[in-house]
Amino acid sequence: VIGGAGILEQCTPLFNRIHLTYMQGSYTVDTKVQIRSLLTGFKPIEARVPLNSNCVFVTYENLSKRLTTNS
Repeated sequence: VIGGAGILEQCTPLFNRIHLTYMQGSYTVDTKVQIRSLLTGFKPIEARVPLNSNCVFVTYENLSKRLTTNS
């Protein structure tokens, strides 16, 4: 998201889903996002670990905006 952590945190209530990539390792960064706070009200619905990778892809769903599908 262009605009930094503040914009991301302000927009979180609008999101149906959040797709996060968790990477192993330590990194020098200039902006930090409070992930626990960001994910309040969301639950993980999918996680994928690619072969030979140092990352995990996780999809979170907003519990107050659950997407429904017609059968």
